[in-house]
Parts: sequence; structure tokens; C-alpha cells
Amino acid sequence: MSKSKVNKSQPDIAREQEPLAAAKNDSTPPNSVPRTLQDKVKELVRLSREQGRLTYNDIDEVLDGAAPEEMDEVFAKLHALDVEVVDQADVDRVKPADADED
Repeated sequence: MSKSKVNKSQPDIAREQEPLAAAKNDSTPPNSVPRTLQDKVKELVRLSREQGRLTYNDIDEVLDGAAPEEMDEVFAKLHALDVEVVDQADVDRVKPADADED
């Protein structure tokens, strides 16, 4: 009778288990936003609550150097959170009217 089992050394077993361990430790759910992008979205939401609005300039400052796909994803998330994005010119146009009321 021949043995059908192949004895593996400890390093071989460890190498086989590395991908499994990495997969188990990966806490990022599938199809989720990378953590850094999530942080940027949170920052934009916080900023919109503080200012009462969010401008395209605010988004450009927070997403400095982001890829177009990332920007699309951020805009989609902001839209889903009902965060209104306005043009800076619209904000500037409203400011003088607010100043006259004082």
C-alpha cells in the first residue's frame, strides 16, 4: 500500500494559509469606498452642515488631486445623502442680500 497523503513541511503550510489570513483580515466590505475616500466624504458632509451649503470649491479643496472616478463616486454619495452642492457665484450673489438685512 502506498500513502496517498503528501507530508508538507511547516513553511509550505504557512504559505498556503497566508492568502486565507489576508482575506479574513480584510475588513473592507466588497464594493465599498476606500477608507480615505470615506473620510473625505465625511469631511464634506461635516463642512456642509457647518456652512449650511457645500460649494464645488469646497469639494475641489477636499478632493485635491482625486481621480475623476473618485470624484464621481463622491458626488453620487453626496447626492444620496441629500447634500446640495452650489456654485460659489451663487453664494457670493446671496451674501450682499443677507448683509442688507442686518
